[in-house]
This record gives sequence, structure tokens and C-alpha cells, in this order.
Amino acid sequence: MARLEIIDGPSKWDLMLSFFDSNRRETPVALRIASCYGNIEAIIITDLGKTDEEETWLFRGQRCNSRLEEKEKLVNGLFSTKTRKGWVEVYF
Repeated sequence: MARLEIIDGPSKWDLMLSFFDSNRRETPVALRIASCYGNIEAIIITDLGKTDEEETWLFRGQRCNSRLEEKEKLVNGLFSTKTRKGWVEVYF
């Protein structure tokens, strides 16, 4: 497992569409990761929960392989739509 820092995540609108819109259920959200030289990771969110902090979310999902466009490693994390920052853990 590796924990990576999210330095630029989706807006509230993008997060909502990726998880709640039934037509876009498999649409990944983009997370810019600090420890990967600003690489963008695509995540399909499969579970979303609210924390006690304002506009902060716990999520689970699957990391997508952009080259093969297939679901890959399991992930979970915490993300603030207010600051668009957080962390994601990737399980290998």
C-alpha cells in the first residue's frame, strides 16, 4: 500500500456526477497527485461517505489504467471539495 497526497482533485460538481449520476456511474474522477510529479490518476468511485468535517469525504474505488482503460488497483482516501486536497491509498 502507498499513501499519496492529492494536491488538486475534482470539484463538487465533478465528484457528484462521477458518483450519483446513474448514466455516468463508471466515469472516473481526476486526482492530481503530489508524490508522482503531478501525475493525474483516474479513479472510479464505488463508495462515498461524509465525515464530520465540512465538505470532506471518505471514498473507495478503483484506480484506472489510462493506457488500457481497465479497472486496476483498489484505492481508498479522504478528500475535501472545499480545498480540493486530501490523500489516497493505493493497494498493490
